[in-house]
Amino acid sequence: MRELIIKKNNYGPNGETIRLYYEGGVFKPVSSPSSIEKAAAEQKAEQVFMGLFDRLIGQGRAFSPSGTHPRTTRRKCFPPIPTAKTSG
Repeated sequence: MRELIIKKNNYGPNGETIRLYYEGGVFKPVSSPSSIEKAAAEQKAEQVFMGLFDRLIGQGRAFSPSGTHPRTTRRKCFPPIPTAKTSG
């Protein structure tokens, strides 16, 4: 296993790392999500979060990452919502 680190790139991000493995006399990239796929997954997760946030605020429900919030007894940010989508 090797890593190719891009030190200089005229039209793209610097410091990107590409993981490679050696097979049949050739270095091949390890399949991993591209930066575009990562950005799409992050955007989808944010849309799900904001949808839940808007829904709970619209219902007048309280939520907090803190277990000491005066209107919540759970230690979770969101209470269980049966119709919530999963990201991924």
